[in-house]
Amino acid sequence: MLEMLIALAVVGILAAIALPAYQRHVQRVNRGEAMVALYGVLAAQERFHLRHGAYAADVTAAPPAGLGIGGTSEGRRYSLAISLSGDGQSFIATATPTREGSQASDDTCLAFSVDHRGRRAISGSGDVASCWR
Repeated sequence: MLEMLIALAVVGILAAIALPAYQRHVQRVNRGEAMVALYGVLAAQERFHLRHGAYAADVTAAPPAGLGIGGTSEGRRYSLAISLSGDGQSFIATATPTREGSQASDDTCLAFSVDHRGRRAISGSGDVASCWR
């Protein structure tokens, strides 16, 4: 019986160490979903700009009013939005964690954004280079 209790204690200690590390790993992997979605928006915006001479202000509206793509990333962990300049010649696309996804607790790399020139940014306590890798 004592051996069972010792084995159970060891398993409990290992689980207490491994679970937070696993959760951090999953968050880091899921950040890729935001990056893929933003690069998709960036490519769609460039196609839209070639056809219409300005960038689109809406992600979900059908062309010519918008890009006609989904308002969330593929796994629905991030919602997508576009902030357009007044003249329609520049934009910032943002991927913000949804409430349903596990990424809302990712304080290091909370929201991702990219502008019309491909410059990347994040909101959170992390730095751009480590979050966008």
